[in-house]
Amino acid sequence: MELLRTSVNDLISELNHTLNEAKTSIKEDPERFLKEGYEVLGKGMDAYAQFHKRCGFRNREELNSYFQLNHSSQVARDIYEELIDSEDDWDNFLKEIDSTYFKQTNLSVPSQIYVSDCSTGKVTNFKSLGETSICLFVLLRHFA
Repeated sequence: MELLRTSVNDLISELNHTLNEAKTSIKEDPERFLKEGYEVLGKGMDAYAQFHKRCGFRNREELNSYFQLNHSSQVARDIYEELIDSEDDWDNFLKEIDSTYFKQTNLSVPSQIYVSDCSTGKVTNFKSLGETSICLFVLLRHFA
């Protein structure tokens, strides 16, 4: 349990550092952040990858299962609550960006973004998606 507590504390510390860096960046120059500065958020993905590797969880489902199995432990509940609080801060920041910058702007998709069709493996230009068929594109807000 101590490894998990230490690992969650390290994860939260890295997520908070990344979040503070992103908040500072968007406050200083929102346009730059929205065009290229958002890359700082990728550090969150790396923090989760290191956390999962260190603790031996293959994915978020395994982590959640661990906490469910150990729900009777106050220590486990405290650790889980701290992690959820940190993730809520992250989610609130993303919601704030959405409501402040994206609902007021008519965004266009850059033509140089390419994606791979998960069914066929065919690579296609993002802009062409949905032109000939219905397309559902999901952007993940959490990377764990």
